[in-house]
Amino acid sequence: MNKTIAIILLSLAPFINIFAQTQDRHYKIIGEVSGFADSTKIYLNNSDSTLIIKDKFNFSGSVDDKEMMTLHTKGYADYNMLWIENSIIRFHAEKGDFRNAKITGSAIQAEADSLQEKIDKFGDARNQYVNFIKTNPSSLLSVYLLDVYAATWGRDTTEMLFKDLIPQMKNTSYGAKVSNFIALNKNVKIGDRYWDFEQLNPANKSIKLSDLKNKVILLEFWGSWCIPCRKGHPELIRIYNKYKKTGFEILGVAADSDRVQWVNAIKEDRLPWENVSDLKGDENEAVLIYGINHYPTNFLIKDGVIIAIDLKKADLETELAKLLR
Repeated sequence: MNKTIAIILLSLAPFINIFAQTQDRHYKIIGEVSGFADSTKIYLNNSDSTLIIKDKFNFSGSVDDKEMMTLHTKGYADYNMLWIENSIIRFHAEKGDFRNAKITGSAIQAEADSLQEKIDKFGDARNQYVNFIKTNPSSLLSVYLLDVYAATWGRDTTEMLFKDLIPQMKNTSYGAKVSNFIALNKNVKIGDRYWDFEQLNPANKSIKLSDLKNKVILLEFWGSWCIPCRKGHPELIRIYNKYKKTGFEILGVAADSDRVQWVNAIKEDRLPWENVSDLKGDENEAVLIYGINHYPTNFLIKDGVIIAIDLKKADLETELAKLLR
């Protein structure tokens, strides 16, 4: 090799290496789908979109770590949640069947698919998840599953599984959320005294649950994004107006992160009771304290004691009729 060329190549080596490392820090999703008209829009996590042209689409970007994202068409008519890492990821699916998409190029996606195959074959999803976490303490999928199911499984099970994960997994963003849940959750049950908390209302006034001195209080967990919550508000307003003069009050806690959407929902639904939020979404501190895993969820409190959990509207009215007669 010519000495001059060799010197030039050696001088370029660090830059070539930097370029290669930069490439390693990017992902590319190569999609091949069938059944869609040209120019159908497809979205990645609602933050990026592109068009399907001749049954193909591409997304590219970078992630700091492996990350779960949602690939979907308008209105989520078709969608699939998939793991993204900085690699070339191929997505093959048919219209109407994104759930059975073939996804390759992501190691953690392969782990998730293998686990799902076991669940499809043997059932018993909870035990399959728990066994996976126990036997894979160094997998990001393990700590992700703990984050997703912490409120459903409860503090004791979550803490037991979390303690055996390797430190690297505990220090991920998912691990931080699981740790926060364990620290805050009170494993609230019927017969317990309520746990107090303090958050801001839309007027930025600090409100505590203990500020409400009524005989019977409904602690209602909801969200502006929650369709069943919003649909149930007219009936809840009717019940509130019927019993508010006899000692009944409601405190709404919104698992929202967007202040404008939260405040607008209160105005649009004309909610007459006090509402608060810390705008941390599902990481709302009251949500973690009370272990909320679905919305709406409520706690009926009489003289400071929780006497019922997750009452339907008809059952709530029956209880109030007995308690406030």
